Amino acid sequence: MPALTPSFLPPLPTVSASHSTYSSSSKVASSCADSQKPIPPILPEHDTGTQRVDVSLKRGRVPRMPSMKLEVPTIQEDMAASLAVALLGHVLFLKSQVPFPIAQLGRISTNASSAPRAAKKRVEMITAFDELSSHLHTTFSALSTALARNQTHEKTDTVYLALVLGPTIGAPKARVVLVLEGLEVKIWGQHEDVEEARLPSAGPHEEGECDSDSSDHGDSDGESQASGDSDNDADKETGSDADVDAGANSAKERSSSPPASEPPLSRTPSPLSDVVSQPSVSAPATTTSRPLRLSLSSKSPTSSSASQPYLAPKPARTYAEEQQTLRAAERLLARTLVNANTEGGGGMAVELAPTQTHILLRAPRRFSHPAWLPRQTASASLDKTLRDFIVDSGLGGDHDASTARNSKPRRHGAAAGVKTEGVLVTCQTGPDKSLSTADPLRREVNEEEDELIWWSWNGKLTGFAEW
Repeated sequence: MPALTPSFLPPLPTVSASHSTYSSSSKVASSCADSQKPIPPILPEHDTGTQRVDVSLKRGRVPRMPSMKLEVPTIQEDMAASLAVALLGHVLFLKSQVPFPIAQLGRISTNASSAPRAAKKRVEMITAFDELSSHLHTTFSALSTALARNQTHEKTDTVYLALVLGPTIGAPKARVVLVLEGLEVKIWGQHEDVEEARLPSAGPHEEGECDSDSSDHGDSDGESQASGDSDNDADKETGSDADVDAGANSAKERSSSPPASEPPLSRTPSPLSDVVSQPSVSAPATTTSRPLRLSLSSKSPTSSSASQPYLAPKPARTYAEEQQTLRAAERLLARTLVNANTEGGGGMAVELAPTQTHILLRAPRRFSHPAWLPRQTASASLDKTLRDFIVDSGLGGDHDASTARNSKPRRHGAAAGVKTEGVLVTCQTGPDKSLSTADPLRREVNEEEDELIWWSWNGKLTGFAEW
């Protein structure tokens, strides 16, 4: 007979047969109900530090093109320039304008077997690309300043940069539009000037405090002078009494009178002792006035609001941190384009013969930059192309979607032109409100200089295939 050993395990829960049957049936019912629910799409999540991919950017607006969202309040000029340069490099390679990525063209060694013509084209492409990269950093600063000079401007705005591949702007073979929603609008350098202008405003407070300190010193000096005058009067009375006593006494007592007259002379304040004693009186006033001045400035309701941003400014980002953020955004853009190429019909890769690449920017008339030329004659056709692109890509939301369904279908072929592709970049501020209106490109124009036209870069980017 086996021996029974005590068990220290907790007892098993007692479940009735009816309960187990009900639980199993409920699980089957819930699994059936879950199978009928639509399965949400599984989107890849990428840990990019400050950026992430967000396809559904706004309720009722699902862009039908590659899109990315930056986890930043606004898009700065450096961020916009870096994304524009990165997109241009990807487009040149995906459209077969360069045999290798732009970053690898400079590493190709030139030997005797390489053709001089191919080496010349490669050097021209690298030089023009570097020149455009340097121009774009100042371009977005000038664009932000031009937009900020509009009286009805907002804190952010939507900017369009177009890459047109073809012999001319009017005869394109491919078009790619970069949409930047949330570009920071500000006058370049004004923020620092305002701070420097507001910093000297604390001068009157300090002058008033200095006047109060000097008045305190004056009062203390007046009190010491009054006390000195009273001491002089008392000494004079004491000296006259001593002279009367000296005349009544004998010569022997008169000989001992000088020691008796010494104490009044010592009690009379001399100019030297006045100078020596003055710092001892004013020193406590200066030491006590400084903590008092700091306490008043920290508790004053009028000066605390104006001086608080300058007393505790936000720590400035280092150059390494800024470069890390820019590199993360460029990697996110590359990943977004790769994901679009893997999807059906959403990629930009296509075989094109080497041709020229034109860089176009939509900016106000007051926009000023030595590397950009206005294209007033092509603005009407480019605006129509951009308007159709916004409607077809779903940037306008439900309104543009219904407009596209009700509108007449455009003819395909030579009359329809080429397909306009694009990339959407947004930030935490969200898309521009003007995209939801009947005309997404329409905006209030107070002056003629506020009208938006198209500008083209005066450089030349020519593709090549041989290397």
